[in-house]
Amino acid sequence: MRPSRAEQIGVVVATAGAVLVARGAGKGEHRLAGDLLVLASVGLYGLYLTVARALKDALPARSYAALVYTSAAVMLAFALAVAPRDPAAAAIWPPPDRGLIAIAIIALVPTILGHTAVQTASRTLPPAIIALVSPGETLGSIVLGAVFLHESPAPTEIAGALIILAGSAIAVFAPRPDPPRSAA
Repeated sequence: MRPSRAEQIGVVVATAGAVLVARGAGKGEHRLAGDLLVLASVGLYGLYLTVARALKDALPARSYAALVYTSAAVMLAFALAVAPRDPAAAAIWPPPDRGLIAIAIIALVPTILGHTAVQTASRTLPPAIIALVSPGETLGSIVLGAVFLHESPAPTEIAGALIILAGSAIAVFAPRPDPPRSAA
């Protein structure tokens, strides 16, 4: 299903807001590399959702998500096993109790709840609405940083967040075209 004009505008506006937030994030020596990695990640994320949508009739969302989680866990375990170790570095396992709690929360909330919700939504909602997940994550990051790290967002980040909300509202509340009627 092709996105409506309003949905397209909403996604573009929300993405522009995310770009504005990123510009307000400051400077760093690896900023270009980080930006390129983000672009690559967005491309992979789009491919990932396309595959999920293509498999919607072949594999239920929960089964697909379980397959993805298992594959990711196996790959991470392999990467950890072959990763070079610095003998001078402190031991990373077992992490402190606080670290284990943080790992469990990260596994439960954004991964199991969030990822499975996106998988389910990607099978039924218009692609333009699913595209708003990425800019929405930017808003979530700002809120989490403010609440848990006591970081105040810069004025540019606040402006970008408001633009993301405006773009999301445009896309979500856009009128949906009536489905084509079949000739009898």
